Amino acid sequence: MYPTFENATLEFQAFLAQQGWPPQVFWIRPEDARLRRRRINVRSMSRDVGEAHAREVYSRAVSARLGVMLEAVCRTGGLTFARVVRPIDEDASSRGLFPDGLKLSVPVSPLEATIASRWTWPLLAMANHWPLRDEDVVA
Repeated sequence: MYPTFENATLEFQAFLAQQGWPPQVFWIRPEDARLRRRRINVRSMSRDVGEAHAREVYSRAVSARLGVMLEAVCRTGGLTFARVVRPIDEDASSRGLFPDGLKLSVPVSPLEATIASRWTWPLLAMANHWPLRDEDVVA
């Protein structure tokens, strides 16, 4: 029910393409995206940092067996910015409709993203986190 992270990513990429999203995935951490003036600003960072975080959250989700979701957050050009989400407990899993396995998600009304340079990122630090924080999940 839980594919390897690599196979889950391949399945997610196929799903993204079917939904009209760029299949190239750039994994982000919760602190890497901010909403300002209806635009998502994503912190410029190495792919390795985001992927290591995504793998860690995925691994913990598989161990907990409460479900895991690969979620598209926003997009720009040929990239989809995404995160791995897991519920914190059985109650959160049930309320969030997490199956015991893999769930894939894209927003109905996607927001476009801008990659913020390391010089402009500090100016965006006070903007709202995106997606908004949810106490029932770990991302």
